[in-house]
Amino acid sequence: MTASNFQKADWSLYKKIANDLANHLPCPDIENINEAYKRFTNALEIAGKRAVPTGFRKKCSPSWDNDCNVPYVKYKEATASEDIQDAATALMDHIEKKQERWMEAVSSIDFKHSSRKAWQRINLLTGCTRKKIRCLIDPNAIAKHIVQNGCFVQQFVQNHLGVPFTKTELEAALMTTQPRKAKGPNGVPNEILTNRGEALLNWLLSFVKACLAKTSFLKCGDEYQ
Repeated sequence: MTASNFQKADWSLYKKIANDLANHLPCPDIENINEAYKRFTNALEIAGKRAVPTGFRKKCSPSWDNDCNVPYVKYKEATASEDIQDAATALMDHIEKKQERWMEAVSSIDFKHSSRKAWQRINLLTGCTRKKIRCLIDPNAIAKHIVQNGCFVQQFVQNHLGVPFTKTELEAALMTTQPRKAKGPNGVPNEILTNRGEALLNWLLSFVKACLAKTSFLKCGDEYQ
């Protein structure tokens, strides 16, 4: 899944394929957890290859957008020399104005004092915007839990760490993953996990619970996760 274009991915198709493949996954509570997790990542990869386009555009025209198509069509359909000249002039004027706006926006980027505004401008120019992910767990609820328990260390370990993971906790953990990051040892991009289907999420939750109950860890190469 190299060079995947996640902005043009068909996530509804991905969820449908992933949910269908989830029905053929082995039981999460098996002895060989590495084989079960390998089947899980293979299902993600198959669904991703069918729903996420890869590669790059073979033909790319900088500064070209839909507004350029109107004078370009007039230029191609014109027969008189005057009409051809007028359409060509309108097209070049439009492209030059876009280039001037681009140069003005890029030249105003300044990293001397703060990089936040600079990166905001770069993301706006490139179209790479990221929505803020709100944590599902309220900080006030965490503080209230600490106050009620009194002794944080003993009560938290005894009452919380021994409880199996919930779907809300798993979803919150998956939503904290950052997009456009390098793949981990399993070779699965973060976008594939955050846009998972409901059936795959249920399987992953059962798998995490099984690993916790058995105190087993996944092995990727020579490392454990």
